[in-house]
Amino acid sequence: VVVINPDYTIYSDRLKYNTENKITYFYGPTEIFSDSSYIYCERGWYNTETDISQLNQNALVKNSKQTVKGDSLYYEKLTGFGRAVNNVVIIDHEQDIILKGNRGIYYENSDYARLTDRAQFIQITPEDTLYLHADTLLSELDTSDTKFIKAYYGVKIFKSNLQGKCDSMAYSFADSVIRLYYEPVLWSEVNQISAEYIEIHTEHKQAKTMYLEKSSFIISKEDTSKFNQIKGKNMVCHFRDNELYRIDVKGNGQTVYYPVDEEGI
Repeated sequence: VVVINPDYTIYSDRLKYNTENKITYFYGPTEIFSDSSYIYCERGWYNTETDISQLNQNALVKNSKQTVKGDSLYYEKLTGFGRAVNNVVIIDHEQDIILKGNRGIYYENSDYARLTDRAQFIQITPEDTLYLHADTLLSELDTSDTKFIKAYYGVKIFKSNLQGKCDSMAYSFADSVIRLYYEPVLWSEVNQISAEYIEIHTEHKQAKTMYLEKSSFIISKEDTSKFNQIKGKNMVCHFRDNELYRIDVKGNGQTVYYPVDEEGI
């Protein structure tokens, strides 16, 4: 079945059109094409007067900036508002990031999205992939129209050479800085890094410099019973080729270090 309108074209296995409420009901795989978007579902309805649709079963809405998927999608084309439930995926084509969750809302016009219930942020690069889990994820624009990501409650970070946890996190695409709040702890190779606040400056999506503020502490295991330790008020950690190679301690510096020679520690 094909429905052609000046504003859109519908292809569906089977559909029913209600002439009174102007709603088209879909039964089976359905595609809706317009100048600005593409819609797919396998069951649902579309109001031809209000441009509001309810999409079910492998639902998808795609435009030039992003793709939104879910088991169920409610979408208002005129306002750009959408609400998704179960297996929600938002793909940002401009920033090459993926947001996931089981509950989500988004506003196309303001480029805002919020995901909850097993929320996940994924940043894919040719060299590595960053995974972040949290209770709630926000994706929005700052005052300079640059995207940034916020994660709240029970944040966990996974990368091949870096893992971490904290209460809350913010990542700005403007300066490529990751900010970790409230008891952050990171693990990089053999090092455990902690402070009251940690700021990671990245370059080409790889850690370059890390700033530790207040109660800074780094510990690494030398053997089964001995641990090298560095403590100070603030620290600056420098990375080269994804490896920590220098640490600057600023204020109240203390260290416990076990030198290793041919005979052992």
